[in-house]
Amino acid sequence: MSEVLARVEDVWKWYGRGEGRIAALKGVSFEVYRGEMLAIVGPSGSGKSVLLMIMGGVEVPDKGRVVVDGVEVSSLPGGKRASWRRRNVGFVFQFFHLIPTLTALENVVLGMELAGRPRGKRERVERARRLLEFVGLKGKENRFPGELSGGEQQRVAIARALGPQPLFILADEPTANLDTANKLRVVKLLRASTEMGATVVFATHDPDLARDADRIVMIRDGEVVGEKAP
Repeated sequence: MSEVLARVEDVWKWYGRGEGRIAALKGVSFEVYRGEMLAIVGPSGSGKSVLLMIMGGVEVPDKGRVVVDGVEVSSLPGGKRASWRRRNVGFVFQFFHLIPTLTALENVVLGMELAGRPRGKRERVERARRLLEFVGLKGKENRFPGELSGGEQQRVAIARALGPQPLFILADEPTANLDTANKLRVVKLLRASTEMGATVVFATHDPDLARDADRIVMIRDGEVVGEKAP
């Protein structure tokens, strides 16, 4: 994994004003290699979520830059950044964020519709079915989120993130609300996602969950404090 997909370069992010201003990120720099699974490990409040939002183009740094596949995402104007994000980033969140009135299949298809790929409705539905089978939910395509367990809902979220074939899967504490068995299952699915062409960056406060990653970047109080192999 020698090809660099993304560079985070001297990224700073402040919140608040004047004497109450707080630095959420303080000169964060690291690289992400194409096809790897990278774990960002740190305690709650260390800046992990802010960092993922900046990497995914949801927020912009106050200083520094993020370059993904040759595109300086952090300098794109709002509309172009949103368009880039829809095409290139799949998000997996701690609280799933599934649409409760849509079935598992419809939630996955919706992610592809928003990204605009694949283009055809039939292709989207077929891909959604394959992805739900990939995450172990064959036969549950027509169930609503409220009819699924927490672990199953998170697996739908992973399938939805994979739908548009993004460059990046960014997962923010994706196992925080799951039991041990489902935590391990979700991490293994994220690992398997790299075999489908995705590059995965996931944030966790649990170092034990980072053991399946290719690399671990450790962050504390908004600063990178180390990097290691798991």
